[in-house]
Amino acid sequence: MARHQAVSQLHFFALILESLFKGADHPLSHFHNVSEDELDELWSWNTPLQPELRFCMHEKVSERAALHPEKIAIDAWDGTLTYGQIEDYSDKLAKLLRLLDDSSNRIIPVLFEKSRWTSVAVLAIMKSGACFALLDPAQPEGRLRAVVQQVNAKIFLSSKAQSTLAARVAPAATIIPISKSKFNKIFSPYTAEQPNTTLPPVSPDQPLYIQFTSGSTGVPKGCILTHSQYTSGAIPRAAAVGYYPHSRVLDFASYAFDVCIDSMLCTLAHGATLCTPSDERRMNDMSGAMRDMQVTFAGMTPSVARTLEVDILNNLESIALGGEGVSISDAMSWGQRTRVVNAYGPSEATVGATINDNVAAKPYITMGKRKGCALWLSDPENHNKLVPVGAVGELLIEGPIVGNGYLNNPSKTKEVFIEDPEFLLKGSKSYPGRHGRIYKTGDLVRFDPDGDGEPIFVGRQDQQVKLRGQRIELAEIEFNMQKHLPPDTQLAAEVIKPSGGGEQTLVAFLVEQKKNGMRHLDGNVFGSFTNKFQDALRDMTKQLFVDLPSYMIPSAYIPLWKMPLLVSCKTDRKRLREIGASVTRQDLRRFNSAVSEKKEATTEMELKLQSLWAKLLGGDADFSANDNFFSMGGDSLRAMRLVAAARDEGVVLSVPDIMLNPTLSSMAEKAKPVSAEETSDVPPFSMIAKDWDVDAARQESARLCGVDVANVEDVYPCTPLQEGLIALSAKFQDAYVAQRVATLPAETAVRLKEAFDTAVQGSPILRTRIINVSGRGLFQVVLKDGQLVREYSTEVSEYLRLDRNEPMDLGTALFRYGLVEEPGSDKMNFVITMHHAVYDGWSMPLVFDRVNRAFNGLHTERPSSFKHFIKHLISLDPADAQQYWKERLEGTIPHQFPPLPQKGYTTQADSLLEHYVTVPTSAHSKLTLATIIRGAWALVSSLYMGHPDIVFGETLTGRSAPVPGIEQIEGPMITTVPIRVRLSLDRPIAEYLQKIHAQTVKQIPHEHLGLQNIRRLSKDARVACDLRTGLVLHPKEDEDWGTVDIRNPANTFLPANDAEGAREALKFNTYALMLVCTLEENGFLVMASFDSNCISKEAMERVLAVLDRIVHAFLGNPESKLGDVAVLDPVEAQDAEAMRPRDVMSDSALGMSPVDGPESMDASLKELSPNEEKLRSILGRILGMKETDIRPSDSFFDLGGDSIGAMRLVSDARAQGLNLTVAQVFQSSSLSDLAASASNEREDKLAEILSRILGMAKTDIKSSDSFFELGGDSIGAMRLVSDARAQGLNITVAQVFQSKSLAELASSAEEETPSQPRVDTDAPFIALGKDANLHSPDRVGLYLENQGWEITNIYPTRPLQQLAVEGTVDLPRYSLRYELIKFATPIDRQRLEQACQELVARNEVLRTVFVKDDGLTLGVVLSSLVVPYTETAVPDGEDADAFIQAGIKQDIEAPKPYGSSFVAFNLFTHTNGASTLVFRISHAQYDEICLPILFEQLSALYAGTTVPETVPFSKHINHVVLDNIPKAIPYWKNLLSGSEMTVLKPSIPLTHRGPADIYKEFDISRRPANITIGSLPTAAWALVLSRRLSRTDVVFGEVVSGRNVGAPNADRIFGPTWQYIPFRVAFSKSWSYLDLLRYVQDQHMTSAAYESMGFSEIVKNCTHWDPESVQWFDTVVHQAPAWVEEMPFGNGVEAKFQTLYPHAEPLREWKCQAFVKDGGRKLGIEIVTFEEWIGEAEGVLEEVGKALECLMEGRAGESIF
Repeated sequence: MARHQAVSQLHFFALILESLFKGADHPLSHFHNVSEDELDELWSWNTPLQPELRFCMHEKVSERAALHPEKIAIDAWDGTLTYGQIEDYSDKLAKLLRLLDDSSNRIIPVLFEKSRWTSVAVLAIMKSGACFALLDPAQPEGRLRAVVQQVNAKIFLSSKAQSTLAARVAPAATIIPISKSKFNKIFSPYTAEQPNTTLPPVSPDQPLYIQFTSGSTGVPKGCILTHSQYTSGAIPRAAAVGYYPHSRVLDFASYAFDVCIDSMLCTLAHGATLCTPSDERRMNDMSGAMRDMQVTFAGMTPSVARTLEVDILNNLESIALGGEGVSISDAMSWGQRTRVVNAYGPSEATVGATINDNVAAKPYITMGKRKGCALWLSDPENHNKLVPVGAVGELLIEGPIVGNGYLNNPSKTKEVFIEDPEFLLKGSKSYPGRHGRIYKTGDLVRFDPDGDGEPIFVGRQDQQVKLRGQRIELAEIEFNMQKHLPPDTQLAAEVIKPSGGGEQTLVAFLVEQKKNGMRHLDGNVFGSFTNKFQDALRDMTKQLFVDLPSYMIPSAYIPLWKMPLLVSCKTDRKRLREIGASVTRQDLRRFNSAVSEKKEATTEMELKLQSLWAKLLGGDADFSANDNFFSMGGDSLRAMRLVAAARDEGVVLSVPDIMLNPTLSSMAEKAKPVSAEETSDVPPFSMIAKDWDVDAARQESARLCGVDVANVEDVYPCTPLQEGLIALSAKFQDAYVAQRVATLPAETAVRLKEAFDTAVQGSPILRTRIINVSGRGLFQVVLKDGQLVREYSTEVSEYLRLDRNEPMDLGTALFRYGLVEEPGSDKMNFVITMHHAVYDGWSMPLVFDRVNRAFNGLHTERPSSFKHFIKHLISLDPADAQQYWKERLEGTIPHQFPPLPQKGYTTQADSLLEHYVTVPTSAHSKLTLATIIRGAWALVSSLYMGHPDIVFGETLTGRSAPVPGIEQIEGPMITTVPIRVRLSLDRPIAEYLQKIHAQTVKQIPHEHLGLQNIRRLSKDARVACDLRTGLVLHPKEDEDWGTVDIRNPANTFLPANDAEGAREALKFNTYALMLVCTLEENGFLVMASFDSNCISKEAMERVLAVLDRIVHAFLGNPESKLGDVAVLDPVEAQDAEAMRPRDVMSDSALGMSPVDGPESMDASLKELSPNEEKLRSILGRILGMKETDIRPSDSFFDLGGDSIGAMRLVSDARAQGLNLTVAQVFQSSSLSDLAASASNEREDKLAEILSRILGMAKTDIKSSDSFFELGGDSIGAMRLVSDARAQGLNITVAQVFQSKSLAELASSAEEETPSQPRVDTDAPFIALGKDANLHSPDRVGLYLENQGWEITNIYPTRPLQQLAVEGTVDLPRYSLRYELIKFATPIDRQRLEQACQELVARNEVLRTVFVKDDGLTLGVVLSSLVVPYTETAVPDGEDADAFIQAGIKQDIEAPKPYGSSFVAFNLFTHTNGASTLVFRISHAQYDEICLPILFEQLSALYAGTTVPETVPFSKHINHVVLDNIPKAIPYWKNLLSGSEMTVLKPSIPLTHRGPADIYKEFDISRRPANITIGSLPTAAWALVLSRRLSRTDVVFGEVVSGRNVGAPNADRIFGPTWQYIPFRVAFSKSWSYLDLLRYVQDQHMTSAAYESMGFSEIVKNCTHWDPESVQWFDTVVHQAPAWVEEMPFGNGVEAKFQTLYPHAEPLREWKCQAFVKDGGRKLGIEIVTFEEWIGEAEGVLEEVGKALECLMEGRAGESIF
């Protein structure tokens, strides 16, 4: 006994003694049960009483929606909703409810399966001021009807699926079905009538909901709770239970129980996410559902919690248990894995009156602490008397959470809802009494003996019990049983715990009172039933399943000799429970067998299920075939366990299967074994020919794909569809490639890219390429690494253009994706590009579902993959399909609709029409709408073509093949077949349509042969397959295509609806006419995409009207003749007459050929070129012709070639050294033309390099194109030179600039030979030349901050680098840059520090310190350097930005001496998990070209991915000093001879030198051809200086990269290569503006090779200028590079960049800075000068704009002077 309890009992004993002494003659009832001290203690636990909370929960939800509208509020199996969406939808629905009924005291039932829309419905009712009553559709209709009758419902909200049930149980109510697809249709008419409908304020005193519980009279009781009552309990309860904004809360409880209200409202009011699984998964796979939805908080009964898998508990932050008792063993076990919370609360006092938020803290279970209420324990027989602490009493609840009572039941309300009990008014010696209302719970409870006032549950006072969390009134069960049994039957329902262990079970004890009824068996308490009574029990049981929920159906009927009674003649329930505890589960089944017919289990499945039942229900496997699972002790919980157990035994079963088929025999019929075929796999390389060795196949596939052999995962044949699409895409390159763009928050986009990476690994079709293997045909190759990710870009339109130009054809990736930054935004564009050869409209939602699941950290398994489908195809005998199609198409006529305008015409759809055909729902009940459309279109075509034999193409899903799981296979299965219809106008319409239907079914096994293979079968088949019309029947989706939200971003790429999906199909139209019909409930939408040269728009409109008319005629009278509806009006007939083909004899029929004239004769006799000879030989082999029959003037297709043959031609030509493409084959008009298309090897190499650098298709690069005309720039020129050298071609940047075409550049390229001398740019110290001994490591080492540093190299700094060193060491430190890398999400700090130090180790310029020795500034490279890295926590409450900037200010003002490291890192950590890495670096160590590479390296080092390589800066120094400067001096001397520096100095005197700037953008989209953008600002500035200063010879400065000096990989040099160089323009009076541009561009080209020479070096060595007076330029032109603003940082971390230069650079000159904008269509010009000259600068900027206008194309030819 606990000390507190012992003291309490001692006080109670003393109180009794004292009472006896005072009045021994008083009755015992007069004695006080509780001492004054104890009463004080009770009052201390219950004082003060929590005040009432006077607001509504939906107001809190609205506040959350206003704060975070984009956050996911509900994540359900049927879609997601954001907070903004639930706010919007519930507002609209609430207004509708007000419009339909604004009366007071409205109660609106809500009937939904588990759905995202339930919460919307509940919130809408709350906002409208009405009261809701949640119902569970799984409950019997009788119970639902009883509830609805009580509330007198006028309005009923239901899901679409439950609307029929709702109408049945509430026939007089207005049923409003809720679904997304119907939302606007339902609400718009109402809101349009009263657009200004406003929602009234809702009083906290209004009823919020009614919760129906079991009633003792057989009628459910409805407890009424107001808004304030619920809120007063929910707010304190939620805090204790654990609802947080980051929580993902499981929506588990049935809508019949009030726990689900907490799940909805507490979750949404706290900004969390409600996770709602389907009812099927909730019952069948709860652990899987929780795992997939990433649930962090769940509430359920302990019974259900015991079914959860261990990993689920480990990943929960909390689990809340309620509804039934929690065992201490469960609490201790679960408490080791997660936080266990126990909740108690009757419906009459909201969901939870007490919360134990630490169940595992004690060796016994308490009910926890009060939440929104006070708790008292009274004498069970007298609620006015309290019981002592430690004694058992009835629990009374007082406070603002106590409900209003029962609906329409004042007597029952008065019985248990008590106003002002005596003990409450009286108070205690220390606490005054108070008025109040209490609810008598009927629960027997005692207070915890440890003295903390927490109650401990003991039992029930009445017949109300809880079974597996369900609250049950035993009297209600008894009432419903009694209705169907003889009136003198005695019965009692009770919950027992059978002998032998196991869970509690609901049973009924019965005594049959008939004279020939119960017989006493040898003193046993048990009896037996007569046959007649057994019949009555069977009938009663059937009716109970109609009237009561399954959990209220007794599992067994126990016959008794007599009913045990108390002295009071009441049923002795304690004795009944004792009897129940004496029986076993086998006894229960024996009792049940008396009321059921015995039938032995015989089938294999029955026996297997019988064994599983025995394991779950206990006992031997002696269940009969007609035993009922639920009658045998089963329930919904055991049904869930049975599903899992069956799955382990290889049996497929679901909870609905069990519920609907509860007998063993019916359940066995429903169960299915898992087939071996479903789990079989197809080994790699098992579908290639046996004579093709696997290693050879790998090597050939790798070669054709341009990948390593180890990267080849599998090879198997293509489908006919894939063959055709790849072949046709060579002719129509864009027709079968889709680009889709999604603009997303940057963090989401980066995470989505990682999700795609994961999905690609799981989906072989995305890693598939198609190759043409010489002599074997087309195969698909699955790679292990698809190499699908594109590089980042900064302009989405440019990315799309370049991406379109990169072909998707043989050997290339057919699916790729990339991220494109959105300038000036925190968003990014995610672009996917995909070829139809790897997807179709069915499979892409599957792919994007895989991506979404990967995005949420979930794995996806599919029962089959695309190779299983391939295996099925190759298993078919092609002879069967060939015979079918040959017979089907025999005798086909050559006329199809619509006719072509001329022979050989290539169709190109250019018009689109839409037409809706309305079809009554009942009209086609015996006919499929698809069959009607096929038949109607065949008749339309026949009428217009004037012939009864019609052919058109139809594209089918192709998923009728008998492949397990084919509906989930990711890959393209659509197939196009020729539909041939022969019409007999004298036959009935119904017969005609039935034949079309039969033909459709018959062709299913043969639909995958492929058009290209069908056309080869015969001449008739070839005619039939020249299709003009394509038909696509697009079925209506039952649900949305896919909700786009924060958890499903990949759904952005899906069409928004059915119509959009149909329009998507039209994008791939290569027919003269394509009809896409979107089938709907009430008709279909026809979208016609057509070539207006084949049929006019007006005529097509009339054709669609005819189709509409014929469909209605078919439906109106299907028994009439086909000829009766085959009628055109006069205008339509005129259209048809104009379209019909004429019987004109062709030239070939007359024996003439177009090539039989003199010109063709000459061509056939001329000598063939070598290329023509090779091609003619190849064509002869492919086409089976003699070479002598092939003339140079013949085209490939005139000779009978097709698209597949074109690919063979290309493959064989390449084997003979001819570089051809399939596109060139299509585009060439003759053999001679084709031979001329073959390029030489050198041009081909350069074109390949250019295609990579410029992001263009190689086929789009012509020999006549120039590098700059194609969009190249100086950086690209460096890459071109570097990549060309890697290919063995030696060219220079100057040659790139000077060459006007690719052919010219190729001719100037030299084949590099090993004998060519090279400067050794790797040797250390060589840049010092003769001064190497003077500046030795020993001497220089004395200047280092750390004498222990090891020196590996020393070099003289470049001129600008020297200035930057001085700008770092001396104040102001304008060369110090602070890069703020901001991480919004937590990072791995240790990994980041390691990445920073590794970054320094990889780049020597970061390991370089600078010293001054003998007047020379030197760069000293160290072998290793650990740079300063510190961490600083931003204090709570501090402004983070201000704190960081203060730290930077402190750092920059600290000394930065020579010999010290200029590089440092400081990580500032924030309390919210964010952080900012401040990276300090000097301009002496970087320029703007190499800095992005630095950030890429840091990101890669952090993520552990491949790190971009760079060229050491010392190599650049060595090359410049030893090789470039000696060559540059003569050039600069010649250029600047006789020149002088141009000075632009206004007359306004300067009093101070503060900087100022102005900026403006100019349109340059009309710039002349072959002129680079960089030439424009330079030419414009020269022109402004010339005119302003009236000079024809101007010299000014220009900022250049300094990298165009012929060094390998110059674009990857890491260091400050940039330089200021002079630019001279000596104008000629004869120049036009175009001449000026060409002069500027030519000087750029020429000087590029010498730009590494610095300004001071040029002045000193190349001019007569006085170095003392000319220390700097007066004006400078500078083209600014792009800035890095944000970058993915690996592992889902997104980094944003901000640059700070705390000290401004002293202004030395006028700056004219140019910025390329809008993809090169605009040029931004910024003029920087002194503040006092800003007025002058405005005039200068205006003149620059005028100069640019003159230089544009329109005036470029005009004379300047």
